[in-house]
Amino acid sequence: MVNNKEVYTYQGRSNFAHQISEADRKMKEHCKKVNGGNPVILERNNQSLGYVVTGNASTGINAAGNQNQVIQFICQEQTR
Repeated sequence: MVNNKEVYTYQGRSNFAHQISEADRKMKEHCKKVNGGNPVILERNNQSLGYVVTGNASTGINAAGNQNQVIQFICQEQTR
């Protein structure tokens, strides 16, 4: 608990901008259900999940990092 508020965790991929936007959307949706408020991020970390390797000897090899985001947040009620 932080300031008498429950701390929630969102965890999901963060390889592309749309995945980060999806995290924001899901946190907002959660807070609207909890107390009608908005998420306040306490901590955001990225974790490396290794590499995704594609291709073959004739097309070439491509390796891309695979990232996961972990976000700790609270739901802050809106003030009038």
